[in-house]
Amino acid sequence: MPSFSFSRPLLVRWGIVLLAALMMVGTLPGRTFGLALLTESILAEFELSRTRYGLINLATALLGAGFALVAGALIDRFGLRRMATLILLCLGISTIAFSRVTSLGFLVVALVAARGFGQSALSITSLATVGKWFTKGVGPAMGVYSVLVSVFFVPALVSLPFVVAKFGWRPTWMGLGLTLLVLAVVVATLLRNPPKTRVAADEAEHTVGEMLAEESAPCFTLAEAMFTPMYWVFTLGSALFNLIVAGVIFFNESILATELNLGDTAFAKVMGVYFIAGLVGSLLTGWLVQTVRMGRVMSVALLVMCACLFYLPWLDSIGLAMLHAVPFGMAGGVVPVMYFTCYAKAFGREHLGKIQGSAQLLACFASASGPLLLGWSKDSFGVYWPPIQILAVVLGCLGFAAWFVQRPRRLKG
Repeated sequence: MPSFSFSRPLLVRWGIVLLAALMMVGTLPGRTFGLALLTESILAEFELSRTRYGLINLATALLGAGFALVAGALIDRFGLRRMATLILLCLGISTIAFSRVTSLGFLVVALVAARGFGQSALSITSLATVGKWFTKGVGPAMGVYSVLVSVFFVPALVSLPFVVAKFGWRPTWMGLGLTLLVLAVVVATLLRNPPKTRVAADEAEHTVGEMLAEESAPCFTLAEAMFTPMYWVFTLGSALFNLIVAGVIFFNESILATELNLGDTAFAKVMGVYFIAGLVGSLLTGWLVQTVRMGRVMSVALLVMCACLFYLPWLDSIGLAMLHAVPFGMAGGVVPVMYFTCYAKAFGREHLGKIQGSAQLLACFASASGPLLLGWSKDSFGVYWPPIQILAVVLGCLGFAAWFVQRPRRLKG
């Protein structure tokens, strides 16, 4: 009996991490790598040029990004359980509706809903779930969360292209919508809001002194957080990371096969190494943030990524490209965990939804801009490198600033 009462709160909390990871995987119909599965079919059905569809994708992504601010505020006001269930229901219904689009206007509305409820609102809900349930142990929790998200995404990303090829994109998206409705029922049944008092939630993890210390943890409003250097260094660093990685990965096959002449098989090999290195980076970061200043960890990751981007044009063999993917992938695993972790640790839980919502708004804008920027560079200059090199310099400057940034200090009350 004593061991059961001791372990039950821990089981609940790690069950919450699992639910949060499943919610993040549920954002797939609204993410670029999910919608990319439909690109060729939509271009053919609606007789769109690639440039026009790219602009539609950018515009709808930016409109959908606004959902992040609204969702964050509603999570803080109405709680995780209600908002997670509602957003999943909306995303499921809109995904089913997406599978029935018959006109260009309907397509634009469906894309806004997919981006808004999926990439923006559900992402914020998933991140806020872990951030609001974990305070002292948020670093390891986010490390495990990141690994679970990666592990869950892999079978989906591997299997969906074959499903779309066999059954068509409309039945596939109908199935995804129905799956999201089932997930909404699961979340409504199992998800709980974090206890108002930290004693109930932390009794299995912390001493009384540690719990009292958490009661006096910083509690920043969105406006107060935006006046701190840490908010901008981490938000801009993560957004720029999203912009560069979205562009590089979106055109990775073209970059490796055409620009670097590494052959058609290089993409799969390099991305496999990148994925494994990213898992290692995520787990390592979850441990490091418990003992090392967050700014120092973020700084090293951004500087490593800066160096990798500068060296990218000089990769002249598949072996070297795979070796290059190790530090690039590890840095890619560090930055998201830091992004997930820093807001809860630095600014507290009370206004976490709004704070993460504002950061997600910028992240969505950056992610949507990356492929367009690199595509424009290729069309205009014949190569991808100019914006990559310029952005690498900016990333290096943010990495240098992150080394010196201090965690804001402000006691609640």
